[in-house]
Amino acid sequence: MSPGATTKTFVVKTVPVSTNEVGTVSATQGGKTLSQSLTVRPIGLSSVTLTPNPAVGGNTVVGKATLECKAGPGAIIVDLASSNAALADPVAANVSIPQGVQTGSFDVATNAVLAKATASISSTANGITKSKTL
Repeated sequence: MSPGATTKTFVVKTVPVSTNEVGTVSATQGGKTLSQSLTVRPIGLSSVTLTPNPAVGGNTVVGKATLECKAGPGAIIVDLASSNAALADPVAANVSIPQGVQTGSFDVATNAVLAKATASISSTANGITKSKTL
């Protein structure tokens, strides 16, 4: 550390995990060691998008689930759901994002409507849910 400095910033490099992993980070200076627990969690979602939005009922909408970073270790399964399946519903129950990839696409089927209506499409990966209103 620089003379007179009371803090120092450093980077802790992590790797993707499939379950929560707990470890300890320690720093030693002048013979004194301080430690702090660090939990690394699995990769979750950062966003979900729907295109086009708004959509004309009866047409297919393309959804895109984006992870916080590239998937790993292995594929990450993103579960899909709708708040109003009679209006708009993901064609599949989930989308698998392969290791090393950050986004996955999915189709949402819509039904014809007589008046403007909405449905919320949600995506969940490793306990983190993101939604978008269609």
